[in-house]
Amino acid sequence: METLRTVDHEEVEDWITENGGEPAIDGKHLSINFNDIDKEKIDWLRFFQIFEKEQLAMIYDAETPSKEDSRPAGKKPRQELYHLIPHRLAD
Repeated sequence: METLRTVDHEEVEDWITENGGEPAIDGKHLSINFNDIDKEKIDWLRFFQIFEKEQLAMIYDAETPSKEDSRPAGKKPRQELYHLIPHRLAD
């Protein structure tokens, strides 16, 4: 499985939406909502404002499950397929 890193807003938004996610806040942390009741949904503008302010990068698996099958046998759930981390740590 190939792991990719990006700080590109379009690439981040494309990956999130293609995998059935929405921008969110989980407590005090930027997150992605994959139908998680406990996360506060936010708009893309706020998501990327926080993304830039915290100087984050997204690390994600290139191969992801399809939207129709949220957890194929032997595959990780979507929330385990990405991480938002300070981009200085992502290098």
